[in-house]
Amino acid sequence: MYTLPEFPDYEARAGHLASQWADFVYHEVDSKDYYPTMVQAYKDLHFFLCDENDEVVAHAQAMGIRWDGTKDNLPLGWSDAIMRCAKNSLEGDTVNTLCGVSVTVAPNRTGEGIGRKTIETMKQLGIEAGYERMIVPVRPSEKSRYPLIKMQDYVTWQNDDGYFFDKWLRIHQRAGAKMLGIAAHSMRVLGTVNEWETWTGRHFPATGMYIVDGALNPIIIDHENDLGTYIEANVWMEHPMP
Repeated sequence: MYTLPEFPDYEARAGHLASQWADFVYHEVDSKDYYPTMVQAYKDLHFFLCDENDEVVAHAQAMGIRWDGTKDNLPLGWSDAIMRCAKNSLEGDTVNTLCGVSVTVAPNRTGEGIGRKTIETMKQLGIEAGYERMIVPVRPSEKSRYPLIKMQDYVTWQNDDGYFFDKWLRIHQRAGAKMLGIAAHSMRVLGTVNEWETWTGRHFPATGMYIVDGALNPIIIDHENDLGTYIEANVWMEHPMP
């Protein structure tokens, strides 16, 4: 495991992991100005896992926030958690909760248990840093195959073994996490119609709702206002801490 300060050539060695995310995700609008503050403040929670050949197999980020442990005090979602982190950092607030930001596994290494290992590593870093709690706004990526299903219904789907149907929710569940609730407005992406066509490689000839690769629900295209809107829901999971 290498933390960001220990891994200066991460862009060259781990850049291939970025392709696991749809291009439009990188154009989230609400927290983009706060993201650098979060990264700067929590470099030691930004880490990479390598195999025996020192090849990067996973990349993950986490941060510290202040949370009182109640559902009402949860951030609205991924973006709001980053904004809270930056605010806590800038104001010198005492943080008590480890909050996951992202976990990305190399596409040629899925199915090897690396996702769970990455989550367990994140948790261990949180324990060593003295955090009381650990929460994650999980992005259930397999929902992109069912974009017309509401997240509230999707999270009720289970396999025959009683675990979540969704892979990433299931990985967190097997690592001991429990679902706290739905982060209905976890991430927001806005762009012109042309920008959305560039991000997705699709043509949107008329106003309406469109299903695009990698999106958990449809995007809304409004030609009159030259605006495309995507609002994504995530799932809040809490991991037990000693």
